[in-house]
Amino acid sequence: MKSIIRTGILMLLVFAVGLLSAQTTQELVVPLTNAGESGTLDVNIMYGSIKVVGTSVKDVIINVSTEQKKVEESSKNGLKRIANNSFGLTAKEEDNYVKVNTDLSNKNVMLEIQVPQNFNLKLSALNDGEITVDNINGELEIHHVNGGISLTNVSGSAVVNTTNGDVKVSFADITENTPMAFITFNGDVDVTFPANLKASVKMQSNMGEIFTDFDMVMKKGTPKEVKDTEKGVYKVSLEEWIRGDINGGGPEMTFKNFQGDIIIRSK
Repeated sequence: MKSIIRTGILMLLVFAVGLLSAQTTQELVVPLTNAGESGTLDVNIMYGSIKVVGTSVKDVIINVSTEQKKVEESSKNGLKRIANNSFGLTAKEEDNYVKVNTDLSNKNVMLEIQVPQNFNLKLSALNDGEITVDNINGELEIHHVNGGISLTNVSGSAVVNTTNGDVKVSFADITENTPMAFITFNGDVDVTFPANLKASVKMQSNMGEIFTDFDMVMKKGTPKEVKDTEKGVYKVSLEEWIRGDINGGGPEMTFKNFQGDIIIRSK
């Protein structure tokens, strides 16, 4: 089923569809106010995965499927539970800003979204899936909690963080003089940049190794004093980063994890 709704500058799509089986797929076409031009996609889901691909489309195309999370059979006062197989997704567009969210907690949502190649992304997920991005040029803000993040053939800038999962990014090109950050707690951080990258990097891995094939000029490290006066207790700790310059230095690039390796590659 395809739904195409045009209401000018402001467009709101909401659908609640009964599932005929454990999983089904719906397609939505979200018209942009300025078709084919740069904009922003803002997606927030609780459970599931997000995949965004930059293509030659003029609008935003969303393919959404859901899968009921497994639950034990239950009854109440002799009545048998009937599974609630409906789902709700909201998409709102205004001046090329498209906001997509769902607040469902009893099923996984899988989103596959096509956008114009020049598009900014703000993607956020909580559990049970990964976030993947391919062939996008823009400002990328990607956040996950329990899941990996993979960005392939992207250009522009990125701030990427997750708690449990790998962070893997491959840049075709980058925006000059723009700070970036790549952070996870449990997982590897693996980022590939163009060989002409100019950056001042700071790196920290508590229980892993750090690797690079860039000719990095290392800086003498000085531990940073961190003060905490919470609850009337004065505490000072030392926070130490490994710092270096690539191709003479440039904007600050942060790479951090607790358990896992950090890999900074050139191509």
